[in-house]
Amino acid sequence: VMRLHCVATATTAWAGTRAVLRSAATLRNNVRSGRHFVATRSVAMTQSEAYKLLAEELKEIDALNGIDSILGWDELVIMKEKSAGSRAAQKAALASVIHQRQTSEKLGKLIQGAEQEEAGLGDFERASVRDARLRFDKKTKMPEELAKLEARLGSEGYQAWAKARENDDYDSFKPVLAKIVQLRKDEAKAVAPEKLPYDYQIDKFERGMKAERLAEIFEA
Repeated sequence: VMRLHCVATATTAWAGTRAVLRSAATLRNNVRSGRHFVATRSVAMTQSEAYKLLAEELKEIDALNGIDSILGWDELVIMKEKSAGSRAAQKAALASVIHQRQTSEKLGKLIQGAEQEEAGLGDFERASVRDARLRFDKKTKMPEELAKLEARLGSEGYQAWAKARENDDYDSFKPVLAKIVQLRKDEAKAVAPEKLPYDYQIDKFERGMKAERLAEIFEA
């Protein structure tokens, strides 16, 4: 049971891999052109200056996340195994920069300003502001060192998993898997101590979903 729980937690940790592969080209184009869906909609649909400023800030943060996704795509598709160490360091450094932008006082004030003008926004813009607040509140509770460790383990863990799969050697992957599981537990404790760690991880991908409900679905 413990092994299954660990594997399930690790699966959650790696759940974004396929999304990276599917969207890398789009993200690359967005980074190069500076386009961002929320920002484009905000300019077209509302005269709220506060929302426009928030959308511009989110656009820049999204561009940084796009760079991270491209690095991840390259790691999965092109990068040589010998570059794993330097790539892990690159992603950790970038994660630090992104975390600082995601938790900055400037962003907090921009969100607050948009919230104060929420009555004049459309449904799409109000939803964007709510999501921005939700992400901001979560990120500000997560220590920067955890964000850097998450990025580093993402690279180290993938390389270890790929080698273990090739050699059919689960035991060689167990040490890094244990680090990933502990990271996810530490993250959940920091961000949502009132939730079960696995419920918190599931909620990141399926908002409102809980392990108890998943058990009901699979046992039906």
